[in-house]
Amino acid sequence: MGRNYLAHQAGDAANAVLAAVGYNFRLLLKWLAILCVQILVALFVGVMPENQPKAT
Repeated sequence: MGRNYLAHQAGDAANAVLAAVGYNFRLLLKWLAILCVQILVALFVGVMPENQPKAT
């Protein structure tokens, strides 16, 4: 991380906190995407019939 020359030490501290927040937010979005996929798969597997009649 580079130095934030506009806000001095307070800006450096805010920059570090915001970088950590952004990193954790990215991880949270990835986790939510995986969770949504798992929920959708569970819903579609439960809706699909297992034994479909064969067309003859």
